[in-house]
Amino acid sequence: MKKLCEYLKVAKAAEFIGVSQTTLRKWADQGQIPMYVNKANGYRLFLQKDLEKFLGDMARPVKQRQGTTQRDAHRPKSSAR
Repeated sequence: MKKLCEYLKVAKAAEFIGVSQTTLRKWADQGQIPMYVNKANGYRLFLQKDLEKFLGDMARPVKQRQGTTQRDAHRPKSSAR
């Protein structure tokens, strides 16, 4: 079992990944970031290694849609007139 000192509370975890506390809570509730709950007080807790993995996953390029070229992927879509 992990020690409590290995976890970050919402404020520190949000600061660590550079988002607001609300955004972090939303992502955790959606299951995008692993979250643990302290049974004694109900606080949401995050492991730093989970946050680092999330940041690493977010930094990877998104797979291109089939049928688009590299150049097309960065071109803004034209609006219909």
